[in-house]
Amino acid sequence: MLSEDRESSSMSTDRPLHVAVARAIGWTDLHSEEVHWPDLHLKEKTWWGVEPGGLKLKVPPYDSSWCSAGPLSERLKIGVMWDHGQWIATVRTEEGHDQYAGGERPTEAISRLVVHLHKNGLLTE
Repeated sequence: MLSEDRESSSMSTDRPLHVAVARAIGWTDLHSEEVHWPDLHLKEKTWWGVEPGGLKLKVPPYDSSWCSAGPLSERLKIGVMWDHGQWIATVRTEEGHDQYAGGERPTEAISRLVVHLHKNGLLTE
Protein backbone atom coordinates (compact mmCIF):
# COMPACT_ATOMS: atom_id res chain seq x y z
CA MET A 1 0.00 0.00 0.00
CA LEU A 2 1.36 3.44 -0.93
CA SER A 3 0.63 6.33 1.40
CA GLU A 4 1.88 9.50 -0.19
CA ASP A 5 2.60 12.70 1.68
CA ARG A 6 3.88 14.66 -1.30
CA GLU A 7 6.00 17.67 -0.66
CA SER A 8 4.43 21.09 -0.33
CA SER A 9 6.18 24.43 -0.60
CA SER A 10 6.81 24.59 3.15
CA MET A 11 8.49 22.04 5.38
CA SER A 12 5.86 19.99 7.17
CA THR A 13 6.17 19.52 10.92
CA ASP A 14 4.81 15.97 10.77
CA ARG A 15 7.82 14.69 8.86
CA PRO A 16 10.59 12.89 10.67
CA LEU A 17 13.83 14.77 11.29
CA HIS A 18 15.82 12.80 8.71
CA VAL A 19 13.26 13.80 6.04
CA ALA A 20 13.51 17.47 7.05
CA VAL A 21 17.29 17.19 6.63
CA ALA A 22 16.88 15.64 3.18
CA ARG A 23 14.65 18.51 2.11
CA ALA A 24 17.09 21.05 3.55
CA ILE A 25 19.96 19.67 1.48
CA GLY A 26 18.02 19.60 -1.77
CA TRP A 27 16.01 16.38 -1.97
CA THR A 28 12.68 16.70 -3.79
CA ASP A 29 9.50 14.64 -4.22
CA LEU A 30 9.67 13.41 -0.61
CA HIS A 31 6.95 10.92 0.24
CA SER A 32 6.32 7.98 2.49
CA GLU A 33 5.36 4.45 1.59
CA GLU A 34 3.69 2.27 4.17
CA VAL A 35 4.19 -1.46 3.85
CA HIS A 36 1.90 -3.89 5.71
CA TRP A 37 3.17 -7.32 6.73
CA PRO A 38 -0.08 -9.05 7.83
CA ASP A 39 1.60 -12.30 8.89
CA LEU A 40 3.90 -10.37 11.23
CA HIS A 41 1.25 -7.83 12.34
CA LEU A 42 3.71 -5.15 11.30
CA LYS A 43 3.48 -1.82 9.51
CA GLU A 44 6.60 -0.14 8.23
CA LYS A 45 6.82 3.45 6.97
CA THR A 46 9.71 4.30 4.67
CA TRP A 47 10.49 7.73 3.22
CA TRP A 48 11.66 8.12 -0.38
CA GLY A 49 12.72 11.06 -2.47
CA VAL A 50 14.84 12.29 -5.33
CA GLU A 51 18.33 13.24 -4.19
CA PRO A 52 20.10 16.27 -5.71
CA GLY A 53 21.81 14.04 -8.30
CA GLY A 54 18.43 12.93 -9.66
CA LEU A 55 18.20 9.38 -8.28
CA LYS A 56 15.09 8.16 -6.47
CA LEU A 57 16.34 6.68 -3.21
CA LYS A 58 15.31 5.82 0.33
CA VAL A 59 15.99 8.84 2.54
CA PRO A 60 19.08 8.12 4.67
CA PRO A 61 18.74 8.13 8.47
CA TYR A 62 20.63 11.41 8.95
CA ASP A 63 19.35 11.78 12.52
CA SER A 64 20.45 8.34 13.74
CA SER A 65 23.36 7.05 11.67
CA TRP A 66 26.95 8.25 11.46
CA CYS A 67 27.12 6.68 8.00
CA SER A 68 24.70 9.41 6.88
CA ALA A 69 25.37 12.28 9.29
CA GLY A 70 29.16 11.97 9.29
CA PRO A 71 29.73 12.84 5.62
CA LEU A 72 27.10 15.59 5.88
CA SER A 73 28.85 17.04 8.94
CA GLU A 74 32.21 16.92 7.18
CA ARG A 75 30.88 18.51 3.99
CA LEU A 76 29.19 21.36 5.89
CA LYS A 77 32.10 21.75 8.36
CA ILE A 78 29.88 21.06 11.38
CA GLY A 79 31.61 20.33 14.66
CA VAL A 80 30.07 18.32 17.49
CA MET A 81 30.78 18.45 21.23
CA TRP A 82 29.27 17.26 24.51
CA ASP A 83 28.19 20.17 26.72
CA HIS A 84 25.86 20.46 29.71
CA GLY A 85 24.30 17.03 29.28
CA GLN A 86 23.62 17.16 25.55
CA TRP A 87 25.36 17.00 22.20
CA ILE A 88 25.88 20.36 20.50
CA ALA A 89 26.48 20.77 16.77
CA THR A 90 28.06 24.04 15.72
CA VAL A 91 29.13 25.77 12.53
CA ARG A 92 30.43 29.23 11.66
CA THR A 93 28.48 30.90 8.85
CA GLU A 94 30.11 32.79 5.97
CA GLU A 95 29.25 36.00 7.87
CA GLY A 96 31.32 34.75 10.83
CA HIS A 97 28.41 33.98 13.17
CA ASP A 98 28.31 30.73 15.12
CA GLN A 99 25.12 28.66 14.85
CA TYR A 100 24.25 25.88 17.32
CA ALA A 101 21.72 23.10 17.78
CA GLY A 102 21.45 20.42 20.44
CA GLY A 103 20.28 16.85 20.63
CA GLU A 104 20.37 13.63 22.63
CA ARG A 105 22.72 12.09 20.05
CA PRO A 106 25.42 13.76 17.93
CA THR A 107 23.56 12.79 14.76
CA GLU A 108 20.38 14.41 16.07
CA ALA A 109 22.25 17.64 16.89
CA ILE A 110 23.78 17.71 13.40
CA SER A 111 20.37 17.13 11.83
CA ARG A 112 18.70 19.85 13.88
CA LEU A 113 21.47 22.29 12.93
CA VAL A 114 21.11 21.53 9.22
CA VAL A 115 17.34 22.14 9.39
CA HIS A 116 17.91 25.35 11.40
CA LEU A 117 20.42 26.63 8.85
CA HIS A 118 18.04 25.85 6.00
CA LYS A 119 15.06 27.55 7.65
CA ASN A 120 17.14 30.68 8.24
CA GLY A 121 18.69 30.81 4.76
CA LEU A 122 22.16 30.04 6.11
CA LEU A 123 22.78 26.68 4.49
CA THR A 124 25.60 27.09 2.00
CA GLU A 125 27.89 24.47 0.53
